[in-house]
Parts: sequence; C-alpha cells; structure tokens
Amino acid sequence: MMKKRLAWAKKYRAWTVDDWKKVVFSGETHLFVQGYKLSVVRRSDGETSRPDHIQQTVKHPPKQMFWGFFTTNGTGRLAPITGVMNSVKYMEILRTRMVSFMEPFGGTFQHDLAPCHNSKSAGLYAWE
Repeated sequence: MMKKRLAWAKKYRAWTVDDWKKVVFSGETHLFVQGYKLSVVRRSDGETSRPDHIQQTVKHPPKQMFWGFFTTNGTGRLAPITGVMNSVKYMEILRTRMVSFMEPFGGTFQHDLAPCHNSKSAGLYAWE
C-alpha cells in the first residue's frame, strides 16, 4: 500500500492548485445510530437508586454505511449503502450519482484503493 501511495504522490506532485480544484474525492463511512446519552443522574440525597435512574446503553449500536463525494465547491448527497459495499453496488452508485455530475464538471474522479473501487467494472468509470 505504501508503494502505491508513493507512486500516486509522485505522479501528481507537479499539479497546481487549479488542477486539484478539478478533483472529486469520494469515500464510505459508517455512522452509528444512537440516542441521546445523559451522563448525569440527578436524585435527592439519601434517595435509593431506582431502575429509572439508570440509562441503558447498547454495547454494539446499529450502524449505517454511507457513500459520498466532495470537491472544492462542496459536497454531493450521501448515498446509504445496504449490507456490504461491493463492486456491483459501487457501479450502481457511480452510474446513478456520478455520471451526471462528472460530465459537466469535467474533472478527475479520485477512487481510493478499496477492492470494489479497483474492480475491472469500476474502471469503466474513469474520469480523467
């Protein structure tokens, strides 16, 4: 991975600020679905602890994966991902979210090194 990153850095080291303004970066992340957490329990002196004084927490809260992109001009809409991201889902996102954006934008779309981003089918969408 380090060799790939170094090769990438060398390839683009001569780019200007204006060149970088034409790049679209994307990525996925998980957001955890949790409620409000209160860290203080208030009760009177001498009052015994009751079940309603205790806030229940979830050891492994549910999470939702989202895909999104950003440029120097702002961000695109987040796309929720159901299940595990794979090349089929990634291709669908590129087809439905990126094609219409990239054609008038006319810049470079920067994939990361995730396996689904480097599939042969994802290579069909190489804007540069």
